[in-house]
Amino acid sequence: MPREPGEAPIALSALSHLRAEVNESKQTLLLLADDAALVPTELRAGASSRLAPLSPVAFGLLLNYDANVTFSGRGTYGGAFLDARAFGSNGVLQSSAILNVTPAPGQKGFVRLDTTFTHTQSSKMRRWRAGDVVTGALPWSRAVRLGGVQLASDFGIRPDLITYPLPVISASAAVPSTVNVLVNGIRQISESVQPGPFAVRALPIVTGAGEVAVSMRDALGRQTLITLPFYASTALLKPGLLSYTLEIGAVRENHGQSDDRYSGWAINQSSRLGLTDGLTLESHAEAAEGLALLGAGVAMRVGTLGILNVSAAGSAGRSRSSGHSSGGTISAGFQRTSPRFNFSLNGTFATIGYGDVAADYDSPVPKSTLNASLGYRMGKWGNFGIAYNHSATRRQPSSFPELLPHQDNIADRQIELITASYSARLSWGAASYATGFKNLRDNGGYGIGVGISFALGGSTHTTIDSSLDGGRLTASVNIARTPQEQGDFGYRLRYQESAFSHLSAEGEVLSSWGRVSGGIDYQPGESAGRIGARGALILVDSHVFASGWIDDSFAVVSSGDVADVPVLYENRLVGNTDSRGKLLIPSLLSYQDNRLAIDTAGLPPDVEVGQSGVLVRPPDRSGVRVKFAVRQVNAALLTLHDQNGHPILLGSVAKIAGVEDRPVGHDGETYVTGLKRTNRMEVALPDGTTCVVQFDYTLAKGDIPRIGPLRCQ
Repeated sequence: MPREPGEAPIALSALSHLRAEVNESKQTLLLLADDAALVPTELRAGASSRLAPLSPVAFGLLLNYDANVTFSGRGTYGGAFLDARAFGSNGVLQSSAILNVTPAPGQKGFVRLDTTFTHTQSSKMRRWRAGDVVTGALPWSRAVRLGGVQLASDFGIRPDLITYPLPVISASAAVPSTVNVLVNGIRQISESVQPGPFAVRALPIVTGAGEVAVSMRDALGRQTLITLPFYASTALLKPGLLSYTLEIGAVRENHGQSDDRYSGWAINQSSRLGLTDGLTLESHAEAAEGLALLGAGVAMRVGTLGILNVSAAGSAGRSRSSGHSSGGTISAGFQRTSPRFNFSLNGTFATIGYGDVAADYDSPVPKSTLNASLGYRMGKWGNFGIAYNHSATRRQPSSFPELLPHQDNIADRQIELITASYSARLSWGAASYATGFKNLRDNGGYGIGVGISFALGGSTHTTIDSSLDGGRLTASVNIARTPQEQGDFGYRLRYQESAFSHLSAEGEVLSSWGRVSGGIDYQPGESAGRIGARGALILVDSHVFASGWIDDSFAVVSSGDVADVPVLYENRLVGNTDSRGKLLIPSLLSYQDNRLAIDTAGLPPDVEVGQSGVLVRPPDRSGVRVKFAVRQVNAALLTLHDQNGHPILLGSVAKIAGVEDRPVGHDGETYVTGLKRTNRMEVALPDGTTCVVQFDYTLAKGDIPRIGPLRCQ
């Protein structure tokens, strides 16, 4: 590039990794650059694509419901779980509740669960929440419920962003070569490269331990193989990447119960920062009335063996749960995941004076914990896993007996449990499993279960299992068919033999407006029946829709004034627009590209479509509008003749005022749209002359009528 005026020249000898040779006789300058001076060619797995822009949010209301009524000799009981949302361009207001039609003594008929307003700043991958929130927590801290405000990062807004470090493969080709990259033995990249350095930075890596192999083959057939073991984990963050959460509010107690209340105040902060590819720093802080807590931790990669976690925290102040003024806790753990072998070991220890916000509200800090697990995949022989869990809770004498009268009842309780499991797929398509547990602190605390499941065809499955728990033997047979699409019917039949026999049967229908189920239960001396409905009601643009339960986002597709238009979601037919030209699609993935299209092959010939497909990227828990330019046209296929009765010449142009000009094809035929009852058309002939034809048109809905031959004069 040219030098700026006044800029001093740069001596070639001052540039590293570069040699200059001058041939004065030939008046040539030869520059020799090492690989370190060249920009590496980047190889990527698959075509790199960017997400579509976020789709505008429509304002609307949504109510999810899951209602059940049970009839028995003891009476009729009913209730529902309700989830209501109001959404728009500024955010989502969501509230959930439990409705008890026949509450038990001491229970409320209506119990509010959570009410939260969420505003998302997608460009900053950040969310603001106001209302009922759950504090962010690290693996070594504990979460509590608050009524207040939360500010938190959210990488889920960018599903294309890989947050954890991936291995970078670098090499150099001396001559033009073909590079093949294999991850765990599966080829991911095959590209040609020119001489010079290259790098592979975007591998589709699964987490855990693995191996990357790079094979280079030049034009002479010489092959070079480079292998690199790696360990990737979501416990690490990319260098410079920061995740955080900050909350302040009143602590919520007895969530979901009749005596639900807010009391006291608390502040919580948690953060993680990627320092290097193999080291992530963690911090956590809490504060409440009479309590302050501060902790720090690290997650580090130990070569290609696994992830080591170490943390420490200390608390100070006179808390509600402890008479001591200060204390501390430490924790350490190690995890390794590989294609065949998984192992984890984690332990914590807390001094008697240590407390956090959760401990202030009837959840004492364990004195110590030790958890270990091991899993092994044996190929065709199945999978095996075993785990050990130990927890000890020390007595914490209360300094506030008037607030926590039962605090002294918590006395040095210990839990020590071993669990094991085995599963295998049988050659004839069945799957078998066996599980067991033993409570090492209780001689009678043990159990074992075995079972086998197999398909009867389609979506119907049968499971036969038996269990022994505390000396009581139970055996059962289950037959179930799961409805997959709208209009499907499903059922579940279960017979259980234990201390008494138990028979249950249930059926359900999956429709476009929800799921309806009904069933019966029978055991000696008692029987009961139940009915239920699960679905959603949505209001968007003054239109009401009924649908199945909507967990995430949805779209309202409009086909204008044309009804019964087939709509595709990811190339799969999901339904036809109704008489209003509307269709609700309830299963979009938020912040991801969702492809919606119209099946033009299923439309009648007198319907025209502008854009037949579109990419939609909705925010979470919201609705978007998708409008397709679908219209019914008054069209006909005309056959035109000249004054002598011969077909109008090929290449002529048919013109009707206010309508797009149309060419005349073979045999004098032309396709015209925008017709009225009486039409006047001018035809421009190839020799420059014109003729005029007049004709009447009658609409034939769903068809393109043929008119003619018409004589052009």
